[in-house]
Amino acid sequence: MNRSWKPALCILAACGALSLLAAPASAEEPWTLLSPWTLNRSGYFVQGTFSYLSTGSLYDAVGEKQKNPAGDYRDFTANAHVEYGVRDRLGLLFHIPVRSLSQQYEDTPDLTTTGIGDFTGGLRYRILDGSFVVSAQGELKLSTGYNASVTSPALGDGQTDYTIRALAGRAFAPKPLFAQAAVGYRGRSKDPANQFLFNFDAGLWPAPKVLVTGHWEWVKHTGDGDIQDYFKGGLGVRYCAYKTMDVAAGVFQTFGGIDVPAGTQFYLGISYKGNRLGKYDGLLTSAMDPSGAPVPARQPGAEAAPPAAPETPAQPAPVPAPPPTPTPGNP
Repeated sequence: MNRSWKPALCILAACGALSLLAAPASAEEPWTLLSPWTLNRSGYFVQGTFSYLSTGSLYDAVGEKQKNPAGDYRDFTANAHVEYGVRDRLGLLFHIPVRSLSQQYEDTPDLTTTGIGDFTGGLRYRILDGSFVVSAQGELKLSTGYNASVTSPALGDGQTDYTIRALAGRAFAPKPLFAQAAVGYRGRSKDPANQFLFNFDAGLWPAPKVLVTGHWEWVKHTGDGDIQDYFKGGLGVRYCAYKTMDVAAGVFQTFGGIDVPAGTQFYLGISYKGNRLGKYDGLLTSAMDPSGAPVPARQPGAEAAPPAAPETPAQPAPVPAPPPTPTPGNP
């Protein structure tokens, strides 16, 4: 088997296992990784994340925080996020979740929904490279077949979203620090209103194997339709347990919004990765070296040397013929 296919097969196997565990809401979630850095060709990043939210309050239709009249709401979600380098400047990404949602009432039976949420796939293209990186990203979110109109709590909005983003990032090497930002627009079919998307992340390495991250995001609707706005932030920590594996944990807090649950969300995850990004190049890197692991340049026209011809064994020296034997009677 061609060696270049082995990482891809590992990714497919990991996705198959993680997708059995995993789902998202229509909003951004802690496992939604945004990175302006693209992976090298055949580079990969696979992450499985579990998150938990339990709250009895929400932000209503006018943005006021109040007690949820329906009762307590709980959300337990597992999600698989995968990225793969198609080319050095072009990357493929997708994530798929599995959710268990529960609405708990005081006087009536609780309602629980469990299943696969919306599938999101996308492409990222790196426009500018160097210490300052700029990329463009397109995403497509598809419903996985649940019936959002008759299921409560619903696993999603049951429709299709189209998203475009511009992403920029800066690695401050040799300082152990990076920062990145993204702005985007999400077109939403059917009832939900379209949205503007804003994100900012920063990371600091206080120790060689420890990364502390901060995340901020703001989603604002535009136009008509069902509104779902929010403003949230969070902190996380990653520990490089092995060269190709990280363990991640963190917390997210919703600070405001319209028609979204309030409260604090906790998450725990593990990632498996192999790529050429430098240590300070965002969240996807697998290198412990700030300069990364550059791929050796291929010499144009260089070909493998033909195998050497086997040596011909030396021939023994010819044996001289004996002198003629004299014939009797001849002088």
